Amino acid sequence: MAKLDEESEELHQKLLEKDIIDLLTFARKFKKLRASYHKQALLHLAGQTSLR
Repeated sequence: MAKLDEESEELHQKLLEKDIIDLLTFARKFKKLRASYHKQALLHLAGQTSLR
């Protein structure tokens, strides 16, 4: 999860620094990274709650 979060933050920072010009490419990559992050977070949470 931490790696996915870090990758998406780096991508976001590149956009803010105008290293990325193509917004469509940014949006696709960012959406994919964040969706993967949230999927991992939900799986982690489900694993924690199922042990109780």
